Amino acid sequence: MLETDLPELALAGDRGIDLFRRAEDENQRRVQYECIATAHPDADGKGRLEVHLPPHCKQPDRLWQAVERYHAAQALHHGFTFARPASYPPMHDPASRLLMFQCLEFFRVRMVADLTITRYEEKLAATPEQALRHYAETRGALKLLLDYNMLARARPIRDLAAPQIMARVTAPGFTESSDNVTGFSLRLLGDLYLRDAEPARALACFEASIQAADNPYRRRKAIEAAQAAGDSARCMAHIDSFSRWGRIPPDVEAMRPAPSSSGAP
Repeated sequence: MLETDLPELALAGDRGIDLFRRAEDENQRRVQYECIATAHPDADGKGRLEVHLPPHCKQPDRLWQAVERYHAAQALHHGFTFARPASYPPMHDPASRLLMFQCLEFFRVRMVADLTITRYEEKLAATPEQALRHYAETRGALKLLLDYNMLARARPIRDLAAPQIMARVTAPGFTESSDNVTGFSLRLLGDLYLRDAEPARALACFEASIQAADNPYRRRKAIEAAQAAGDSARCMAHIDSFSRWGRIPPDVEAMRPAPSSSGAP
């Protein structure tokens, strides 16, 4: 078992360098990783940090340090094959040893996630409509795709699932289940689209998740997607919706688009 307070792990992703936090579930005696941000370094070494989970990204310098470790650790970029133990990364560099064991743990839990997703993909390929009706399995696969930021792999799944799950919400007599599986699945789909630079489709998923069951978090995600899509009207509508829970939080009010100038004197 590794230490609890480990630094974030930076690994190559589909759209940049993904940063993962280690989350230990003591009740179930298991460890998971989740992608909290994606770094987009530039030639000057500064770059941009794309934050996915703000509560876990309050120390940007710490995240950039993980990116620096990613670049500096030669063992992390060592090519090897499982069939040839002699090719495994060496442990000569003391600074890389903890990182190697962290990668080993990440590999193990990601393989378990990969197996779960693979089984769902097989069901989806064989009987799509039936697979999508297994709501908990659909939600589980989407959550793992998001946790490990498998954006490319998620594309065929999300493009098949999104319209069918949205149709479920708009069907006459729809009632959300007690575990919010429909709305949560739509929120996950919205996150996958938003991270993959498709804000308009993300916004549609977030608004459908709000239709399933409204809450401030989903409204915030809809505001984020509307901003990214350049849809000022939808952005303001979702900001104004916060008044139903009381006053609009200052950070949400700060997201309100500036009024456009008409150019009139």
